[in-house]
Amino acid sequence: MKIVYWSVTESGYDISVQEFHLHQTIEEYHAGNSPFDSGQYLPVGHEQAISYKKLREYAELTAKDMAEEHGVPMGLIEEDEDSQYRWRKYNAKVENPTG
Repeated sequence: MKIVYWSVTESGYDISVQEFHLHQTIEEYHAGNSPFDSGQYLPVGHEQAISYKKLREYAELTAKDMAEEHGVPMGLIEEDEDSQYRWRKYNAKVENPTG
C-alpha cells in the first residue's frame, strides 16, 4: 500500500511517496520558497520568499499530482505535521540558542 506524505514550513515543502508495508521511499520531491527556482531556499521572511499560505497550496497540489502518478487514492494523502514541528523547534534553537 502506498501513502503520500507532505509537509510545509516557511522555507519550502517536501513530498514523499512511501510503500507503507516495506517502509520504503518510492519518490521524494523538495521545493524551496524561492519564486524563481524551486530548488532554492530564501531566508525566512525574505521579501521575495513565497508566502507560507502559497507554499501550502503548492504542497497540496504537488502531493495530489504525485498520488495520481503513483496510483495512490486521495484518501491516502497525509500531512506530516511531525516534520513541521521538528523544523520549527530546530529553528527556534538556531535563532535563540540559549532559550
